[in-house]
Amino acid sequence: MTVMTLSDDYQLPAQPRGPDLTYTGPTILALKWNASDLFGIPLISYTLQMSTDDITFNTIFQGMNTSYNATGLITNTTYYFRLLVTSLAGDSPYSNSVGYQTDDFSACPNSFQSWCLF
Repeated sequence: MTVMTLSDDYQLPAQPRGPDLTYTGPTILALKWNASDLFGIPLISYTLQMSTDDITFNTIFQGMNTSYNATGLITNTTYYFRLLVTSLAGDSPYSNSVGYQTDDFSACPNSFQSWCLF
């Protein structure tokens, strides 16, 4: 007996491109991504993951939106982000990771850290 699954009949989502990163503050990054090609299959969710070593990732967002604000980031730290798309047919491969290093504001006086730029 052959058991067919939805992914046998439908194509899995294409590998997404990594999210676009926009600096919005010393400890905040705005992430945006394009909707993936789902080959006509309904979207279930996007999963955004974050890492500080580009090896071990943790999920920071799962939902239908195509944007997310990563907040509470630590200054002078490199973060990596990757994206997964899930449709009714199954999961896409993860996107390539995209890295960003937050600014180092340690040389600024405490009272000026919110706007001290080099």
